Amino acid sequence: MVALVSVQGCVNTSYHDTKEKEPPHQIAERRVKFWLNDSIFNKLYPCIYVIPQEPPGTALLSLAERSFERHLYQKFEKVVSSRAVKQIADKQMFDIYTRGGVLELGKKMHCPVTASIRITEMNNSFLMFYAQKSLKIEARLEDVKTGDLLWQSEHHAGRGDGALPLSPLSAISSVVRASRISGDSEQFESILDDAVRRMARTIPSFKIDVLEKDFASRNN
Repeated sequence: MVALVSVQGCVNTSYHDTKEKEPPHQIAERRVKFWLNDSIFNKLYPCIYVIPQEPPGTALLSLAERSFERHLYQKFEKVVSSRAVKQIADKQMFDIYTRGGVLELGKKMHCPVTASIRITEMNNSFLMFYAQKSLKIEARLEDVKTGDLLWQSEHHAGRGDGALPLSPLSAISSVVRASRISGDSEQFESILDDAVRRMARTIPSFKIDVLEKDFASRNN
């Protein structure tokens, strides 16, 4: 608890490629883990579609999908949202939770990549003088035709507030700060969006203008 309180205002973000040896965790650190298939650079991926969770997820998971979609727009020329995917699948009677359904939908939309995201852990702790909310999120991209994993990322993100009660006055202040975090229902939404943004940074861009700049820089 002492460590959490002391570093609350000075946390840094690090990015760890899981193909490399993982360094020791630092106290003041947010760590984003990711894995990237080298074959992802051998093809052009102009379009991606997001597969919604089954059964229908919570409101927070829906927010996670929308946040993921928003960041995917910065990486791909075309992004088909989970909502649109569900509508198309229902209309065409594709079971998007089977391998055959994924293939058929990919052919229908001319999209060669799927994306998915899920929340695997959710914590809301209140210890009188300190409170913390946290989420563990996993996301992945897969090749529609082969089913190969192209990218995946995992991130445990959270926020907390409060302090050790060193005096009656500081005790009151700590309780107020901890209660503010614990009672703020929008904190999870903000934590989630920040976490997805960090994770999406590890996805290479397939935007045409970015690819052209990268090609030009390599040939100068």
